[in-house]
Amino acid sequence: MNTPMKLVVAAAMATISISAQAGALAEMSGALAGQQKTKLADSLVDIVSRHGGKVSYEQAYKQADMMLSELDATAKQKGKSCLLIAREWREAEEKKLKEELKTIDDTKKREIVQEFADVAKPTAVDYIKYKCLENSELLNK
Repeated sequence: MNTPMKLVVAAAMATISISAQAGALAEMSGALAGQQKTKLADSLVDIVSRHGGKVSYEQAYKQADMMLSELDATAKQKGKSCLLIAREWREAEEKKLKEELKTIDDTKKREIVQEFADVAKPTAVDYIKYKCLENSELLNK
């Protein structure tokens, strides 16, 4: 094999290797997004039980799944980096939470809402970043 052909073969092998790694990264990102549902469900069970309530893990997981799945469309935005998408979502949610907390008169309820938001927001931000990477055109070529 002549030298130019060796270079072509080497370039092709490198491209295949990079594509395989990118695909694996996309797959791993999807798995990490799924773990955020478990993390949020665990937090929900913990918060509810610490405040005297009861919720089954199955109920908490369904709630976490529903909440985070609503963010799938947000994570699929085009023309922005995954970090920017997540940051913009977080900023908008912080404004909404501030307004929502103003409407809650019961101090105990306000504390519980704030406590859950303190857990849910970073988990949701991670979910958005992971789902965005999973759906990235760059990683799924």
